[in-house]
Parts: sequence; structure tokens; C-alpha cells
Amino acid sequence: MLFQGRELPFLTLVLLFAVTVYLIRKGGPVPAIRKIAGLEAVDEAIGRATEMGKPVFFTPGGGDVSSGASAVDTMAAIEVLSHVARLAARYKLSLTVGVREPSTHVIADQTVREAYVAAGQAELYNPNQVQFYSPEQFAYAASCVGFFHREHPAAIFLLGFFQAEALMLSEGAAQSGGIVIGGMVRFNQLPTMVAACDYTLIAEELFVSGAYLSKNATKLSCVRAQDFGKVAALVLIGLGALMATLGDKTLATLFK
Repeated sequence: MLFQGRELPFLTLVLLFAVTVYLIRKGGPVPAIRKIAGLEAVDEAIGRATEMGKPVFFTPGGGDVSSGASAVDTMAAIEVLSHVARLAARYKLSLTVGVREPSTHVIADQTVREAYVAAGQAELYNPNQVQFYSPEQFAYAASCVGFFHREHPAAIFLLGFFQAEALMLSEGAAQSGGIVIGGMVRFNQLPTMVAACDYTLIAEELFVSGAYLSKNATKLSCVRAQDFGKVAALVLIGLGALMATLGDKTLATLFK
């Protein structure tokens, strides 16, 4: 059989898919995601840049959109970039995007271009806004920090895939005096952002940021379906642990 020994995981996947489709097709208002401080602060950071007349800086990290190890993190950051670029276009702010990977540069450039068009400010778009710094990890980080110290941006967004350069970027951004919003998934580097940034998106908060900021009903429905799946998993884990403690391993065996 195609699914021999894996019938339950397959049925779980089908059920989750069915719930997602139902919520999307159901339409109507979708329950709001809980407040995420880092995403709520995006408008504040852009507002500060507008008031001070200073630039905005965004980097999606060193991730490659064609690589499975970092593609998801990078694309989540690109969704936030789209929102930030629209606000920058609306308020006619100077926006600079620093990237490390060539494939990410292409996606980021197109995202910024489309954001300016959507905001009705296509004439303000400048191809030099999205800058390819270096494929080398610390050369890219040094370029970002150099921008912080030269231009003193009022709002800095460090979102996406980061490795050891996270400390260098976070500290450099913090010293620039602007509002710093960071976010990443890798827990071994995340503490550096928590310590240095004004706001930090932790793990899945980065993944839902696109749905959160866009208020897109389809995206929010997908997030809601995943939440249902997580609640169900937690209930089953708790129930299985309780049953196993009482000597009944039926549920544990079922999900083995």
C-alpha cells in the first residue's frame, strides 16, 4: 500500500487541508491574530522616519530564496518588505534594501517596484534602492553597519535568515539611534536580537507577519487552520501523556 504504516499522518494532513479550504471558502471576517508588538511598531517606525526626514533601511538577511534552508525565512521577510515599501512610497521616504544573495536581490527589487506602483508612486522608484552588498557573510554585514553609521536611518528592519552576523547587525543598528525591528527563526542567534533590538519577532511571528500586515482573508484563514492543528496536537499530546501515565498506551501506539 502507498501509505502503509502512515495512514494516520496522511489522514491528519487531509483533515488539516480540508479545514484550510473550508475557512478560505467560508469567507466573512476571520478572527484577528493576537497583537504582535514588533508588527504593531512598523507604522510607528515609519512615522518616526517621516517626522525626522530620515531614511528607512531593510534587510531580509543572508538567505537565498532558492535554498530550502533559508527560503521560507527570506520569503516571510520579503512580505514585510512589501508593506514597508508601500508605506515608504506613500510618505515619500528614502528606502534602502541591503541584500546578500543574488536571487534574493531580484525578488526584493521586484517587490519594491511593485509596492511603489501599488502606492501610486511609480515615478519615485529607484533601482538603486535595492543594493547587492556582498555574497560574503561579514562583508555584507559590514556594508549594512556602514550604512547605519553614515545615514543614521530612523527605522531599521532586520528580518529574515541570519547567522553569526546577527550580533554585528543588531549592535550596529542599535548604535545608530533608530527604531530597530528584528526577527528570525534560528534560536541560536535570536538572543542577540532580543538583547539589541527594540522589537523582535520570534520564530513563527515572522512567518505570520505577511498575513498580519496585509489583513488578507485567505492568508489569515491559513494561519487560523494551522492554529487549529496546533491546538489539536497539544490536546492529543496531553491526553496521550495522561493515558500513558495511567498505563494505557493506546494513543501513544496509534501515533507512533
